[in-house]
Amino acid sequence: MSLRVRKRELAADTRAVIDQVLLNWVEVDYPPDGWDEASTIPSRDGTRRFPIDPNPRPPAWIRADLAPALRQVGEQADYLMVAPSAFLPAVEPLARFHRDRGLRVEITDVEAIYDAYGDGIATADAIRAYVADAAHGRPPPAPRYVLLVGDSSWDIHGDGYSRVDWLPSMQVRAHAEFAASDNGFVTVVGDDNRPDLAIGRLPARSAHELADVIDKIIRYAGISGSESWLRRSTWVTDASQNFQAISDALAQQAAAAGLQTWKVYPDPGADTARQDQQALIQAMDEGQLLVHFIGHGGRFVWRTGPTDYRNHSDLFSSADVESLTNAGRWPLVLSMTCSSGPFDHPHAGSIAESFLMAPGGGAIGVLAASWRVPASRSFSSLLIKELLLTGQSIGVAVMKAKQAEPSEELVESYNLLG
Repeated sequence: MSLRVRKRELAADTRAVIDQVLLNWVEVDYPPDGWDEASTIPSRDGTRRFPIDPNPRPPAWIRADLAPALRQVGEQADYLMVAPSAFLPAVEPLARFHRDRGLRVEITDVEAIYDAYGDGIATADAIRAYVADAAHGRPPPAPRYVLLVGDSSWDIHGDGYSRVDWLPSMQVRAHAEFAASDNGFVTVVGDDNRPDLAIGRLPARSAHELADVIDKIIRYAGISGSESWLRRSTWVTDASQNFQAISDALAQQAAAAGLQTWKVYPDPGADTARQDQQALIQAMDEGQLLVHFIGHGGRFVWRTGPTDYRNHSDLFSSADVESLTNAGRWPLVLSMTCSSGPFDHPHAGSIAESFLMAPGGGAIGVLAASWRVPASRSFSSLLIKELLLTGQSIGVAVMKAKQAEPSEELVESYNLLG
């Protein structure tokens, strides 16, 4: 007989184990088998009472152990897709699309990963162990890509918040707080925190949402490459001269690589914030290969104008993203600001998620930080360099930029949604 006790974890630190167990009796129900057996338990004289519950609680759920089937896979795979069982049918078209392109794709039910690598307990560490095993314990070549399918929530125990933790994220320390990070799932070579595989996440909350974003991805891959909007880029910041100088240098780098550049910079001395935002929306509706924002921001907003506490005309928000009509002309968005992509919030989204999950419009992918980060010209420069290399996927470009970035904080805080 084996007893399994669910591991208790801090909401902000999924690696910390705090087990408190009072095991004061064990109840065993078994059918008689015809054998007699006597056991002697030495104890002091006296009365011993053994409580028996006349109305035992039924199990919350029962399912088969999925670990044996997963451990028997052992086949080489180029692309690992991890999803909850409710999303497996919706992710199949994306797997089929990549198989048709010559990749060996493995779709795995996350519950099987928990059984095989986490003793049946839902932890991010179990997913990392699965990725590491696929990278080191199977015939070469090792996997190159990992896709996590499903939204995350730091409310891992379901303490009353509305969003389901479909697929957990790791947590990293950032500015004395904790932030969601998928980077640790693919740090499987050496002791550093640099990614060894390309990784992205589709933070869908339903199979319907997932089907919409996968349709967007497949349609994007079918674009011929000759469209004029694929040579355009937009550079956005706020009224800070420092941010504008950084944005200028990055736009110049993109122009040297052959991109047309268009800038949306507010004039500190003019009341043009609303016009600037409309210009940004129009630019994205017309189609951009790349949209880069650097400046002050937050979960739902970019600050794109001089501070306006009364009317908030300085804020480009998730509502503006939802107004985009750029279906078929989706940009990659680099949201280089604080806290614009905390995808693990238990009851709220983010501007990064709005960009990616917008039905029809929005973005094809978003790189965004899950907590406060410093402005970094060097990290953006590394990203632009890798992204504009012909024939390289977005995920691989982000991976290589992180491998070259010296700041561990930036490497861990920025996540690719897409």
